[in-house]
Amino acid sequence: MSFYVFHSVLPEHTRLRSGQIRIHKGECLHCRRGGTHKKRPDDDSELTGWSRGFESLAEARAYMNRQFGDINDKGLCKYCLRSA
Repeated sequence: MSFYVFHSVLPEHTRLRSGQIRIHKGECLHCRRGGTHKKRPDDDSELTGWSRGFESLAEARAYMNRQFGDINDKGLCKYCLRSA
């Protein structure tokens, strides 16, 4: 099984860095192995996108916390990981 981290983050130059970070299973309808919604149509930056795949949920969590530790809205996808 694979896991992916989706991130959508406001630019660092804004007063308060915020965003939403979610871990998804590769099979998730919202993820499809990190292949959907690479970027918002109106966003040419790297502020929205998917991580590489991780083999375990623990690895995905470690990446999420390391890369986005200052973002409060982090968690698991409520669709595919609701019982994790």
